[in-house]
Amino acid sequence: MDEHGEQAITEILDGSGIPVHQLYASIEMAKNWKLVSSRIDKSSYPNRNLIGITEKGRKIADKLVEIKRTISSTN
Repeated sequence: MDEHGEQAITEILDGSGIPVHQLYASIEMAKNWKLVSSRIDKSSYPNRNLIGITEKGRKIADKLVEIKRTISSTN
């Protein structure tokens, strides 16, 4: 993750076991819902496609963590 809280798609793929086409489809869906943003970093070679979470995405992620804690504490 870089200083802007963004991560390259290649870094997300490394070790995740997620098929490339599935990751790109998920990112596109999240972009359409404005949960993540993306940009091309042209300051490096090769250019890197960076993904970052939006404020809306962060709020939803926080709610999901809260839901998971609630579910886990009732088991």
